[in-house]
Amino acid sequence: MMLKQARLLAMKPHETDVLTLRTMQHFMQHSHIPRDKMKRITLNQTEMQMATLNGMGRMVQNQINGISSQGRRKLDPDINGAGGEIAVAKYFNRYPDLSIGPHRRGWDLEVNRRTIDVKTTTYQPGYLQAKTYKKIKDADMYILVHAAFPIFTIIGGVKSEELMQEHNIKDMGYGPNYTLEQSQLHPLKELFV
Repeated sequence: MMLKQARLLAMKPHETDVLTLRTMQHFMQHSHIPRDKMKRITLNQTEMQMATLNGMGRMVQNQINGISSQGRRKLDPDINGAGGEIAVAKYFNRYPDLSIGPHRRGWDLEVNRRTIDVKTTTYQPGYLQAKTYKKIKDADMYILVHAAFPIFTIIGGVKSEELMQEHNIKDMGYGPNYTLEQSQLHPLKELFV
């Protein structure tokens, strides 16, 4: 995947437009998400570079802090996570928080005095997940984003109190997490009423 991202960064803008169209057509054909919930954001060259550099920095910081996923640590989740946060910030016309460091109980973005924790997945269909040590006060809401770098699709979101209920704790193979299927998420406009 990192080679694909490097090739994207080297492409000219008109070449990424063709790739964006093909990827989105594939996504729409194979998606089970209602179209009215999805918001597609395509990162431009600068935003792709920001996501890549920020993702690399996050991976190094996590290794320094002794935080790593099971098995060999990969760079893609960090790049996609940074890209998802940039996409949501772009959607809300905000600057993304590109600080690097542990954010165990933090949020990624503030919109209309509401704090948002952005979760990014490459799975289709995806699940919105939060660690069980998270508290309702850590973020007001969670937003799920599907990553097909450089295209990020905002699937929907949920308020923290709806996500963080005991009946939502599930183990999808990576330990217990608060988990909701993407079909259980709400369109963003419903969350900001």
